Amino acid sequence: MTNHIQRLTGFVDTMNNNRQNYEIVAQMQVNENEESAYDAARQILIQHPEINCVYMTSAAIAGVCKAIIDLKKDDSLHVISFDDVETVRRYMYQGVINFTLCQDPWTQGYKAVHMLFDYFVDDRHNVPENYITKTIIKIRENLD
Repeated sequence: MTNHIQRLTGFVDTMNNNRQNYEIVAQMQVNENEESAYDAARQILIQHPEINCVYMTSAAIAGVCKAIIDLKKDDSLHVISFDDVETVRRYMYQGVINFTLCQDPWTQGYKAVHMLFDYFVDDRHNVPENYITKTIIKIRENLD
């Protein structure tokens, strides 16, 4: 849950820092449940036909995308998701999701083990508190 809040905070901070004109008209928390995501997204999109962008920070992507398709809004919305997983790929190939923000899980795992090794085995106690990995923005054309 913390990473979802951080993703939303980062989005809002970036929009504000770049002086973008936007308004968040609704937020939903569905605890990774696809059916709840579908119901909530459908209700929000019906209540707010002015919505032109959907920003998804969790894994309940299929439910939101199904609501978008059922309401025939897949051509009128900009849809942003996270991670390069099969569900995201499917909806990107269908043209529902415009782009996804990807992490670097291999490096995250490798560096975590490497830093633990340095700390415990090599007795190097100057291990950084944070190690920032790169973010990869993927669109349909660079999924493969």
